Amino acid sequence: MQDHVAAMRARGLVFDVEFPERSLGLRVALARYGADGRRFVVVDSTERGSACFENVKPGDELVSVNGAAVVDPDEESIETLKSAIAHAPRPLVITFVEGEDRDMLFAAQEAQRGAAPRQRRAPPLTKKKADIYAAPKNSELVIVDRDAAYRGHVCEDGCTVKDAKGARLLVVDAALGVATDDNGVLVAKVSVGQTDASLVGIEDARGVLLGYADAGRASVLDENRSTILEMDSAGDCKGHDGMHVGGFLNFTYHHTKLVAFVFLLRPHLFRDKPKSFLRAMRKSASAASGAHGFFAKA
Repeated sequence: MQDHVAAMRARGLVFDVEFPERSLGLRVALARYGADGRRFVVVDSTERGSACFENVKPGDELVSVNGAAVVDPDEESIETLKSAIAHAPRPLVITFVEGEDRDMLFAAQEAQRGAAPRQRRAPPLTKKKADIYAAPKNSELVIVDRDAAYRGHVCEDGCTVKDAKGARLLVVDAALGVATDDNGVLVAKVSVGQTDASLVGIEDARGVLLGYADAGRASVLDENRSTILEMDSAGDCKGHDGMHVGGFLNFTYHHTKLVAFVFLLRPHLFRDKPKSFLRAMRKSASAASGAHGFFAKA
């Protein structure tokens, strides 16, 4: 490996990228040179708007992380590598070797995606709500409920999930397939044993299957593979019964796995806010009596 990297460096094909945020904005996979060549970690895809998008391209080889070489990777060690990257402190420096077909693979990736999607603006909130809570303008995704009320957002880094009050709920690195809570404790990860290529299984930290992300259909499935959330191209979401349940503003199809993590781990973001029964009774009594309260003054 050292000889290979040295030879590529002499040709000017080795470069470093510093990642200041938790999300890398790229996906990696295991590959092999020819039928009997050595295995290596290859960049499978990159995400628009990420820190590495202008430099790293599909087909590039990941050769080291913070100076530690990636040697003889296999199916097991690549998952260990992904987990180590996810939990490593930032900034993180990763070294790549330019792939021979990187330009062609990058062009194919972007051609498949089509033109950059137009971002939707969050619907206007009522004055009272807008004065109290509002989604940051640079949010990657904005979560709204069925009444278009703001319930939370995914931050500009593409992985930090916060509720409407600004409390951090999750950190989801969809590219690496892991999610941690506010304390950095692993709460969910992509299931390694998934055999259906069209689905991405998501399990909790104990290995219990929570559900699936189906990027082809832009939907989230439960552990029995029944659809529980389905997104259209605008990010509007329908539940298992086909009824509108909310939406993800600025949604694109590459967000499907991120949405699956959020929905499976924090489904309360889509539920209606609980209403006080006592308050409802008071309003009914006030409307009926014309007085502010249960009883009108004598």
